[in-house]
Amino acid sequence: MNEVVFSEVCAKINLLMAESTFRHKTGKEYGKYIVLSVDEASKSIIALDRENGYAAVRIPFVASQTSEGLIVNVDYSNMSDMALGAVDKTEAVFNATQEIEMISTDVSEYNVSVYTNTKINDLTIKLEETTGLLEAANGKIADLEGHLSVFQTEREQYNAEKHKGIIDALIASRRTEMGAYSEFLEYCIEIDYSKTVETIESEIKDIHYNFMAKNQAGGKKNFSAIEVPVVHNLGDEDTAIVERYGSEIASELKNFKK
Repeated sequence: MNEVVFSEVCAKINLLMAESTFRHKTGKEYGKYIVLSVDEASKSIIALDRENGYAAVRIPFVASQTSEGLIVNVDYSNMSDMALGAVDKTEAVFNATQEIEMISTDVSEYNVSVYTNTKINDLTIKLEETTGLLEAANGKIADLEGHLSVFQTEREQYNAEKHKGIIDALIASRRTEMGAYSEFLEYCIEIDYSKTVETIESEIKDIHYNFMAKNQAGGKKNFSAIEVPVVHNLGDEDTAIVERYGSEIASELKNFKK
């Protein structure tokens, strides 16, 4: 195949390849292939496939000279992918910048009423669904917060009543012994329930200590000056305290021992 005939083959191939088109999602129609070169030796066309992301492909062709003229058949059925780096040379000049500008311009001019409005409608529907879910979730959260508020109020009331009951029990445990003691009576009248149980217990213990000291000084009780150890488990020391002071005082000494 001489140079003149090969040039005609290339021209024929370019015309045939231009007939192969595809419709882009924008509605525009483009040529499917960008011919880079025609290899005379291997009888193949090297091209870029626009529709498939500008993949490099090799397409065989057959050219023959007949009485009716030059006949060229492009064999798309045996088209194969290839690495773009494997292309030895290109007769065509492919300008990537111009290609990008062309596609970008066409996309920007895409029919807004068909594409953008569809997307807007889809997004609006999803937004309405999401809004509904959020409203339902907020309603459930509000219900839970209401239940939690009631529970917290009831728990605070319960804890306050329990706290008061424990303090009242501490007072009652001393009322029989110190009911007429002025310091104890004044403390009971002005008792501060906001204090911790430990604080109340310590203050009552101090009052009881003063009460015992006053009674001992007045001779109402026959307390010995000898310190008798108090232990938590029942033993000889506890027995000695019971025998000396009686079971009620011994119990108080055990509970409120410093």
